[in-house]
Amino acid sequence: MGELVERFYSKDELKNALIVDSEGLIYGFLEDYFVEGGRVYIKAYVTVEAEELYVDYEKLFQAIRKRGVEVSENAPLEILVSTARELGLDIPYRRASKRIRLVKGIFPVEEVKWISSATFVKETGEEEKKTVVLLKTPREAKYRGARKQKEPVLSEESIRGKLVVSLSKGVLGYAGELVVGFGRAGLRVYRKLGGRKYVNWLKFITELRRRRFVDLAEKLAEYADPYKESKLPLSKLSEVEEILRNEKVSEEVFQLLQGSVYSEAEEPVYRDVPLDSILKIREVIIVE
Repeated sequence: MGELVERFYSKDELKNALIVDSEGLIYGFLEDYFVEGGRVYIKAYVTVEAEELYVDYEKLFQAIRKRGVEVSENAPLEILVSTARELGLDIPYRRASKRIRLVKGIFPVEEVKWISSATFVKETGEEEKKTVVLLKTPREAKYRGARKQKEPVLSEESIRGKLVVSLSKGVLGYAGELVVGFGRAGLRVYRKLGGRKYVNWLKFITELRRRRFVDLAEKLAEYADPYKESKLPLSKLSEVEEILRNEKVSEEVFQLLQGSVYSEAEEPVYRDVPLDSILKIREVIIVE
């Protein structure tokens, strides 16, 4: 992987990109950018767990029934609430958590050191695309009141599994194990942990026809021609499963589909980074 080359990104390409400050702390995710007063600004967001009170539909339904009032099991909630108030009943509530999005902050584009995007292959064979916006400033550290890390604190627990980015090369991968070489130690950073998984589409369609699911095979061949696309990426599996659910197929067909998922035999892809090139070990590892 060579030196990072500058390029420009559209809003769609940057949507939900991870924003990391100069201390290796995660500031949030990119929501948008806009122009104001002749300057371009980036808007960042975070998601948080929030608790809300909701009307307990089941308890309210049973309370009304106990008063001898017949209501449909599919009655809208507002009908139940209205009926309960007419009967002088207390409205029962329950707590439930949900994730909400909050604007974290807005900062000028001049704070961006670089933007880099890379695709990784996990141990499961699934692909993950990661786009990172690295800042020149310790924006998140200031937000948390955290001190600047002068010397990275190294331990196997502090590094394993963390995202690794390079000031000069962009997004590198995920930290693995420590390695040793000629008089010094390093960190193995993985871009690919296993072989890509795929659906052997030609085999699946052929097997459907052999088992006399001819109409289904023809419909699926319209979705993807097995002679032009003999292999489908694993990311398409959920779409195929949705088609099968809509067609109300038997469990046998789903088993055939799962049996058509294969993994390519590939060696892990990694690069070794000298430990003395590590600048920050926090939520994200930053190297030279």
